[in-house]
Amino acid sequence: MSFENDFQAIRIQEGILHVILKNVESIDLDFAKHMVHERKLFIKDNAFPVLIDCGVLGSMDRDARLYLADDESCKGLLACALFIHSPVQKIIGNFYVNINPPSIPSKVFTDHEEAIFWLSHFKVNNESNISLPFTPNNTSGNNPIKIFN
Repeated sequence: MSFENDFQAIRIQEGILHVILKNVESIDLDFAKHMVHERKLFIKDNAFPVLIDCGVLGSMDRDARLYLADDESCKGLLACALFIHSPVQKIIGNFYVNINPPSIPSKVFTDHEEAIFWLSHFKVNNESNISLPFTPNNTSGNNPIKIFN
């Protein structure tokens, strides 16, 4: 099962939640809140380890980092692996993991398979509890949402 809009693709694969940031160069507080809201709608009351592919991310402001590390924002997440592609993302990831540590185990990875292996230790079997229809709150009107099962 998966969900996709203009800025992220979310899927559950083998008990791991995958979030792929699409053409997201910067994250501010409002954007972070929107991403968390849609993720929570997607996973409902379930909890998953999450792999976040940072894509082309180049900056994240302090308020967004603090919000994303907050207990309420981490609700539904068992662990977080940040899959990075650049030195700038390594700085952002290290700030998130070390300076503004989230309430869940979190780590930065440059190797996708290592990230999956690390997350596999946090998996639970609740994927079957996700059901359609998933209806995220699309208030902007310009982010068409596609849901695939």
